[in-house]
Amino acid sequence: MMQLEFTVEDKGFEAALRSLDKPTARRVMKRALNDTANKARTMLADKARETYAVKKSGFKRNARLKRASGGNLAAYILVSGKANELKDFRVNPASYATGAARPAVYWAKVLQAGGLKALRKPSGGKAFMVRFKSGHVTIAEREGKARLPIKTLYSPSNPAMVGARRVYGVLRPEIGSMLEKQVERSLNFELSRGGGA
Repeated sequence: MMQLEFTVEDKGFEAALRSLDKPTARRVMKRALNDTANKARTMLADKARETYAVKKSGFKRNARLKRASGGNLAAYILVSGKANELKDFRVNPASYATGAARPAVYWAKVLQAGGLKALRKPSGGKAFMVRFKSGHVTIAEREGKARLPIKTLYSPSNPAMVGARRVYGVLRPEIGSMLEKQVERSLNFELSRGGGA
């Protein structure tokens, strides 16, 4: 599980919030934090889908919001999930085949920007598609020279992909400025209602 956290450090907002009574100031911050967290969750999911070649991501479904409250002025985006199988990403050929129809080499890519890479070990072994007795199909490779055991090939988990520099690192400044705009919007809303003082 991964947490993303943001704080407002603008002195102008701080002074304006101090001019309000405590419950109103807390309401302003709570509303701004929750609005920002909700929008940030969608932004992070969209950026992760744009960055990684995962077929069915579930980024937004696996990102849960822990909303800010009057007593706790912190909003969290909690991203959970286990490592994804390499088969969940772009693999060529994508379907299971046996005998003469089986390709000499499988190709895969994790990042949208990258090209397909041959799934070969430096020692000469290569990955292959396997169907287990349960019916589950995945990409695997042999652990040694013997036929068995084999291991499934995995790629990054959803928390790792969302928290990566390519996703969170790129969006962090944008989310920070969005939080400041939400604080300003929430503050103006309270002041228009005659709240505070």
